[in-house]
Amino acid sequence: MKLRDIAHSRTGDKGNTSNVSLIAYDPNDYDMLCTYVTTDRVKQLFGGIVNDVCKIIDGLLKMILHKKETTCFTDAINHYFCNNFIC
Repeated sequence: MKLRDIAHSRTGDKGNTSNVSLIAYDPNDYDMLCTYVTTDRVKQLFGGIVNDVCKIIDGLLKMILHKKETTCFTDAINHYFCNNFIC
């Protein structure tokens, strides 16, 4: 199942930091998001463009991606993440 099947995301960029928030369509899927969307898997997905990933859980799943370069790729992250991450 692709991430986009159970959640939508919001993204934002500031400098070399990207903020990705995941919101489950169904609140019952929130625990599954927390289980499958790990910092290691997110870092692996983004490979060479991300140095570090922090995970914050506070009613929604939020990932902070520390990029290697200061580039704006908010829309690209949102699209790539939701279409390529497999739960």
